Amino acid sequence: MEEDSIEIRRVNEIKNELGIANVRKSFIWSSRFLKCMGIWPLKNYVPIFLFFFIYLSLHCSLTLAQLFWAPKTMENVVSNIAENIALTMTLTKITIARMNREALRKLFTEIEEYSLTQKYETKKEKLTFLNYTKLPPYFIIIIASSMALVEILYYTSRLIEGIQIGNL
Repeated sequence: MEEDSIEIRRVNEIKNELGIANVRKSFIWSSRFLKCMGIWPLKNYVPIFLFFFIYLSLHCSLTLAQLFWAPKTMENVVSNIAENIALTMTLTKITIARMNREALRKLFTEIEEYSLTQKYETKKEKLTFLNYTKLPPYFIIIIASSMALVEILYYTSRLIEGIQIGNL
């Protein structure tokens, strides 16, 4: 009986360690990706943010100008909108993250403090914590790989179009 309770305690300790490790992993991955865009709330990266903000603003405004002044064929409109949607969403998201930087900073520090000190009172809270800490690393990996795939497909399609035009 006593051996079972020791075993159960050890399993619980391992689960808690895994939960904390997952929280640390998700914070590390989040910080790496958000630092690349200059929007990590715990540190100010103004030059990087300004570079991406200006680049995306110029790109989105030029594609909108092309949409208004180019011939209104179905192919032009669909390709322009398809190209501009992802960039406009990215511009909107980094702008919102930058505008809400202080609130996000408070949230991140509170989450980090709360999760790493394990202020959980019931077993249900601990299990919920462990289950939710498994999700962010998978989510980040899926998002990063899908973004890389989309970028590769986008640029290879443009490259193939250029090669085909050059062969004509």
